[in-house]
Amino acid sequence: MTLKEYFLNFKSVLLPPNKQPVYQTTIDEINNQLSTLLTAGPDSAGLELLILEDAENGEQLKSRLNAPKDKEWAYLKFGANGNQIIVSQPHLLFSTTSYLLEYQADIDIAEYAAGKFIETAFKWQRPAFDSVLTQSERFARNVDFRKTIREYAKMGYSHVEVNCPATPHGMEPGVPNEVYTVFYAYGAGLDQFVSSRLNRGIYPAEYLSANLGRMKRYAKEARKYGMKPGMHSFEPRNVSDELLQRYPMLRGGRIDHPFRSLKPRYTLALAHPYTRAHYQELIQNLLKEIPELAYISLATNDSGAGYEYTRSLYVGSNGGPYLIREWKTVDEVAQAAAKNTMSFLHLLRESAAEINPEFRVMIRMEPFGQERPHMLPELGDGVDVEGASFMNQGYTSAYKHEKYDDVGSVQGTIWQMDFKPEEREFIDFMEQQNGHAHVMYTHGLFYTLEPLVGTPYPKMLYKKLKAMHRVGADYTVMAGGINPPSLVPWNVNNEISRLFQHNPNLDIKTSLHQIAVNWVGEDLADVLLTAWDAVEEGMEAFPAIGLYAMWGMPWYRLWLRPIIPNIEKISEADRDYYERFMLAPPNNPNRIDLNQDVLFELGTTEGAKKAVIRIDDLVIPPLNNAQNTLNSVIEQLPETAAAKKMLIDQRDRIIALECWMQTMRNVQAWTAGVHGYLKTTEPAAKAEYRALLKEMVLNEIDNSRKLLQLWETTTTEFMVIAKDGESIHLMGENFGELLARKIELMQGHENDEPFIDPNFIWRVPGLDFYSMENPGPAASPATGQLGESI
Repeated sequence: MTLKEYFLNFKSVLLPPNKQPVYQTTIDEINNQLSTLLTAGPDSAGLELLILEDAENGEQLKSRLNAPKDKEWAYLKFGANGNQIIVSQPHLLFSTTSYLLEYQADIDIAEYAAGKFIETAFKWQRPAFDSVLTQSERFARNVDFRKTIREYAKMGYSHVEVNCPATPHGMEPGVPNEVYTVFYAYGAGLDQFVSSRLNRGIYPAEYLSANLGRMKRYAKEARKYGMKPGMHSFEPRNVSDELLQRYPMLRGGRIDHPFRSLKPRYTLALAHPYTRAHYQELIQNLLKEIPELAYISLATNDSGAGYEYTRSLYVGSNGGPYLIREWKTVDEVAQAAAKNTMSFLHLLRESAAEINPEFRVMIRMEPFGQERPHMLPELGDGVDVEGASFMNQGYTSAYKHEKYDDVGSVQGTIWQMDFKPEEREFIDFMEQQNGHAHVMYTHGLFYTLEPLVGTPYPKMLYKKLKAMHRVGADYTVMAGGINPPSLVPWNVNNEISRLFQHNPNLDIKTSLHQIAVNWVGEDLADVLLTAWDAVEEGMEAFPAIGLYAMWGMPWYRLWLRPIIPNIEKISEADRDYYERFMLAPPNNPNRIDLNQDVLFELGTTEGAKKAVIRIDDLVIPPLNNAQNTLNSVIEQLPETAAAKKMLIDQRDRIIALECWMQTMRNVQAWTAGVHGYLKTTEPAAKAEYRALLKEMVLNEIDNSRKLLQLWETTTTEFMVIAKDGESIHLMGENFGELLARKIELMQGHENDEPFIDPNFIWRVPGLDFYSMENPGPAASPATGQLGESI
């Protein structure tokens, strides 16, 4: 008898008296999957569901079952000697039952007659910076938070991020021409949900209530599946000017970005007892509202947050008056900054633990360079570290592209498919200090092909999961969160993650074949698998172009801005439709130079040339093959065929991916062509660069037309789109209109002479009455040398 047939014989479910919400959710799942009417009842022939922590004698039960040590597990037993699903953690009850009914339904129950353990691949699985559920893209259209949380539960996640503000942006006030306020749209900190006696009244009560209400709603939904809620925040973040006007002696470090921010912003002085009391109140007030809140994951020294006197990113050696005299040696300052930072983290942990003893604090170490050696001994005791690697210090990278030695950091991206055995040293170090090392990877939006959703690369993901599991990384963090199922109804990446969590010894080919059969049937499974393989061939060959391959596409409006040799051939008025939502103040060179962002040079001419060739030769052809493979079948299927909608969905996502890749290619062609032209004096070389740029313009026009046709004809939600107007993080429902505008503006510019205004960075709106033609000697932003231009 198969497991499905056996389950249909059950009439009731036996539950312990102290049942949790996940019990009823699991009963509902069985009923929905099997169309039965199981209820909780006393029938001795029923199915017994038991969470180990609900058992009165948990240790005795573990001993009797001979349960795996240092692992999380599910115990399954079906037959004449009893019917049990026992799990070591609440979240595994729903995920294991769902896995059984969807992937083990045809297994003979004899396999489980004597009892069988399923050991999970990872103890913890959680998201960090969950783009669409809680963070920068949370106001995307057609997203159902309940379906997303349920998807996490099916995948076997133990924790869910829930700090989702109710408004698109925070209440941080800005000044004209700055873009800094958009960074407050995500990573909402403690004071966005509750207040303390110190800051009561700073934010409207209605604002805090709305944010807290949404956070509690998400936490409640997570509890339904036995998962624990947590939050991902940028802390310590700056406080309002009003608070510092009240209490100026509490001013801490200045943490705003010198280019993107046009007003000073300050944190509170963390060393001051009143600041410490403030944060203690905040986190305890939040846990009084959500007692089961299990962790806070902290990103810092970025996006309006930072620790005093830490020498990285925005903060630098500055801070409040209570920590150290600023003229001390570099190491003395680093030691004081490290002590201050760690004291704050332990304050959060200890304060929260008074309400939830299991509460943990996680922090990334990249922002800490000279401070790192002084911080390491203070880690542990509930203060953890998260990161894509623990082998590097600061913002260096331990991982390069597997195909290209000249492509540097891929750390944290989908192109980091390895996790080296040497990483185990830091994991062991943390465990010895009663802490954990949480390993970050991604297959969602953050660091990955934004704004696309649903791109299939299951074997690349499997390779990374296998590498983490091989090293014994029990605590994992999926950066960016999953693609929501309401946007991606067929998500093979999610399914591989789910299957791996329940069976880390799975055979990837067999698993992919089973998924394909479930979705399109036996006859078409190989067609779908062939298309997925072709996509992965192209994806693995993509040279992972830094900023733009991560979150740069929406931030810098690459799909909507004309890509021509001299952007200033188009007037500022005609460029306003996309520049108003670019992450670029009026003097950011990125507005006219695709290879520069503030003071960062994004690449080299030679590197850009190589990227163009690699994308043309190794990326685009397999993506075209994938489309052709699917089209050959789609055209032959009748409209009523059950598999047709799924195959169209996959084809349209691959078309969008090809358009994305072509734009990335053309951005690199722009860098090679424009900068190459401006640097050379050789007529033949100049002619070669002009030819490349002409081809680039025509290619991007054709590419944009293909994308526009897809936008106007598909029903597939292939990218995240704002439901209520545009923002820097999201393009809007006017995407097609603006894409048509781009095409119109690009026409006729294929023969323009390349040009970049070397004085663009010096522009100040309202001061155009000064001439920039001969402003006198100045330090170049790029080189720091007098008289040189950028």
